[in-house]
Amino acid sequence: MSGSSDGPVILGVSYSVNLPTVAEILAAGNVLLATAPRNPQRTQISVENQSAATLILVCDRGDDTGIWQRLLTGVGAGQQGADWTSPFIGRVRVYGATGARVSVVEI
Repeated sequence: MSGSSDGPVILGVSYSVNLPTVAEILAAGNVLLATAPRNPQRTQISVENQSAATLILVCDRGDDTGIWQRLLTGVGAGQQGADWTSPFIGRVRVYGATGARVSVVEI
């Protein structure tokens, strides 16, 4: 499925039904691990889970509209778990357990 350059291009499963709010994500013990702001010049963004914890991606248009989420499952400490790559130009925030490792690369 594809969207406009301002909307998501989703590969795999989207966990956007009955989204928890950011407040609920934080209340569950998660912390903000990384943020990539909206960037209209971005051609690609890649997020890799490098921990055993499950990470939560919260993506929007940069202004808390058009919010959708994905889960990136973990494999083990220091190993690459699930990843997500997209031409999405909106804001991407990554939440997870304290100490979880994540790699975010923009091109």
